[in-house]
Amino acid sequence: IILSILQRLTRPYRSLPDNLVHRQEIQHITNQLQEPVMALLLGAMTSLTTASTDPATRLLHCRCAHQIVKLLINVSSFDLCQYFSDNLEHWMGALRAAFSLRAPELAASPQHLPDSPSPLHRLQRAACDTASMFATKYEDDFTDHLGPITQDIWQLLTQLPMARSTDPLAISCIGFLSSVAGSVHHQLFSNPDTLKQVCESIVVPNMYFRDLDEEAFDMAGVEYVQREMEGNNDATRRHSATELVGALRRNY
Repeated sequence: IILSILQRLTRPYRSLPDNLVHRQEIQHITNQLQEPVMALLLGAMTSLTTASTDPATRLLHCRCAHQIVKLLINVSSFDLCQYFSDNLEHWMGALRAAFSLRAPELAASPQHLPDSPSPLHRLQRAACDTASMFATKYEDDFTDHLGPITQDIWQLLTQLPMARSTDPLAISCIGFLSSVAGSVHHQLFSNPDTLKQVCESIVVPNMYFRDLDEEAFDMAGVEYVQREMEGNNDATRRHSATELVGALRRNY
């Protein structure tokens, strides 16, 4: 609960203007939280990657890690503090552990909300949002970690089921790949075989008109067509895949 409250209290800094007052506020918050929050994140990820941890504890730690990762994004909205910069290896290691985590009991959506993202997918989406922040805002700090994390996100994306509950995570993953493809690091995709794999394993599958899309069309056909024609479909796999193709076409 405390982590959730802290995360919600600091979330407004993502959209607040970058000025001296807000930077001083963030600095004060960060000075108080940086060490215990990082220790909690590393402890939670250690528990999650330990097979002997009981399911209830893993679920609790997954939810805690999710709130911590979002909190770290919030307090890094303006600048990367020295402590986080010095501990970047640990931070990125925690993100990579989240991307590679495969735990069926954590990847299942609540029975009463089958279309809702699971605890694990919420954590992985927050980790992906963190990677996107670094790729666009802290490129110099992120350079050494970009290649491995790009590979982790690629593998995660290609293994996601085509379910509505995984759409938010898939969209974030594709968005990260688009940001890399459109940046100075686009050479990660320069190999013709790599481009072929992107098209075959990411672009085409996420362009499919799925059964659940057909259901949405049957329920509200006019609205569905308008949304597709007017481009008001940012939060869809299809739109994200289209953006990825556009980013790749700038250089290839």
